[in-house]
Amino acid sequence: MGHGPRGKPDFYGTATVGEKGQVVIPQEARQAYDIKPGDKLLVAGKKGQKTLLLVKAEVLTSRIEHLGNELDFLKSIQEEEDK
Repeated sequence: MGHGPRGKPDFYGTATVGEKGQVVIPQEARQAYDIKPGDKLLVAGKKGQKTLLLVKAEVLTSRIEHLGNELDFLKSIQEEEDK
């Protein structure tokens, strides 16, 4: 997520939920986050907080892969220490 001055989130306007449950992401936000037609977005949230989070699936996948690489590296260090 982009952040403006002092770490505040950027504001891109509003989105209205249509009759079929569809939401249009404002153009400025789509441009800022390089969201294109066909991109997959993961939708997550916490019921009690009434907040939704959108994350590009490719970003989450990339971060998971990075964490996997970090774990592999840490395991290799542990294995060297155990020898």
